[in-house]
Order: sequence, then C-alpha cells, then structure tokens
Amino acid sequence: MTRREQILAVSIALFAAALAVASILSGDASKRMTREAVSAANAYAHFQAKVMRRTLYLLSVDGLTMTLAAGDDFLIRTRRDGYAREADRYAAEGRVILAAARAHEDARDDAIRRDGYFDLAQALLAVAIALATAALALPGRWLFVPPWVLALTGSALMIFGAA
Repeated sequence: MTRREQILAVSIALFAAALAVASILSGDASKRMTREAVSAANAYAHFQAKVMRRTLYLLSVDGLTMTLAAGDDFLIRTRRDGYAREADRYAAEGRVILAAARAHEDARDDAIRRDGYFDLAQALLAVAIALATAALALPGRWLFVPPWVLALTGSALMIFGAA
C-alpha cells in the first residue's frame, strides 16, 4: 500500500467517524424537536384549561354581583370576592404557562434549525467518503482534495449546528 493509499484510507475512516457523530447529533435534534413540540402542545392545553376555569370563576363573580345588587348579603359578597381572587390567580398562572409554552416552541424551533445543519453535514460527509473511495482507485494526487474540502465543510456545519 502506497503512502497516498494509506492517507486516503485514514481519511475515509475519519470521514466515516465524523458522519457517525453527525448522524447521532441529527437524531438527538430530531428527538428534541419532537419532545419540545409535545411539551408546547401540553402547555397550551394546560393554558387553555386555566383560561376556561378563569372564565367560569368570572361568570360566577358576575352572577353573584348581580345577586348582590338585589340585596346586600355578607356570604354572597365573600364568595364573590373569593371567586374574583381565584380568577386573578388563574390569570397569573396562565401567563406563566403561556410563557413556558412559548419557550418550548422556541426550543423546538432551535432544534429544527440545528437539524438542518446536521442533515447537510451528513450529506457532505457521505459524498466525501464516496469521493475518497473513488480516489483510491484513480491515479492523481489532486483527487484527495475535494473529499477533504467536503469533509471539512461538513464537519464545520456539524460543529456550527451543535454550538
């Protein structure tokens, strides 16, 4: 085996290792996308439930306020004020839940963005392996340059996606 063939063989091994890492990172990004999408959907459902409960309390407050207009009753006033506090609490909790849902969406969108880099890195690394393999069978020193350019570009995309 000549020195050139040895260099190409090691290059192919390095490219394959980089491809494996890009594949793992892409899989992780895909899993994160799914997890964050589900978490966002769950948070929005939780938010919707809180809004519905708040609406029920507000309707109760309104009904008791109308009852109070007919006659001043301490028990009705106390219950109405309690419902109003609960409605305020649900509004505050809803804002927190909505912020969490939006954070999950942002994380999902970030994973989607990163996954594109990993997909492109995988493609470039696979082509680099194919070109380096072909370079083994063909004469010429310059044939190992394109695979290295593709592999370095793919590796840079992989690093950029992981950062």
